[in-house]
Amino acid sequence: MLTLKNICKSFYEKKLFTNLNLTVSKNDFITIIGSNGAGKSTLLNLISGKLQVDSGEIRLNDDDITYLKPYKKAKRLSRVFQNPLIGTSPSLTIIENLSIVSTKLQGYGLRFAVNKSKIDDFKSLLKKLKLGLENELNTKVGLLSGGQKQALSLLMATLAEPELLLLDEHTAALDPETSVTILKITDQLIKEKNIPVLMVTHNLQDAIQYGNRLLMLDKGKIVLDIKEKEKKNLKTEDLLLLFSQKSISLIS
Repeated sequence: MLTLKNICKSFYEKKLFTNLNLTVSKNDFITIIGSNGAGKSTLLNLISGKLQVDSGEIRLNDDDITYLKPYKKAKRLSRVFQNPLIGTSPSLTIIENLSIVSTKLQGYGLRFAVNKSKIDDFKSLLKKLKLGLENELNTKVGLLSGGQKQALSLLMATLAEPELLLLDEHTAALDPETSVTILKITDQLIKEKNIPVLMVTHNLQDAIQYGNRLLMLDKGKIVLDIKEKEKKNLKTEDLLLLFSQKSISLIS
């Protein structure tokens, strides 16, 4: 579904990725952890086109997208950032934001943004979030709470029917209680849409609890790739021990 082959990337002559390989299956929900500078966000930047690889190949559903322009990649994949305002238009209302995504799917311009026939559909989608947003259709997004903004950003990202969803620490700026709510919404939307996902997080417990596969990056290398049953039986202390062992083996 997504294949990264022999990816190399350097910054100011300092190598981060050297012949990195990764295959993502259609039903994968992969959580990605690692220390600062391990390459987590850089990996998402390379896939999305925000950064270009030095060499290697990125394929999405058998199509070579390695050097595809970011705006063209954006038609095939969605990304949710730590700051929810990046994925929404804060000066527009909830219904205007949702309508923009909807009309893009139909190939219309922004002048057709508010489609009255879609209002009931939008309300049904928002009601599933259980945040009361279905009653705030005409509220500007900039006036919503952080959790409401991020929930809307997620909904818009999945409404676009992407072939791949990238989540870049999308709960890091939220308080713990709101973070739990957003992760539950994330899990719900992903299962409903059956979208393959790469989710970067600093929270080890979240990395264990969500998804079917866990990757750990260290100094640009995938040092752990834990799947299915093994992942379900993991505990935070086990993960820390594994990371310590892998880091020592890389140094030695």
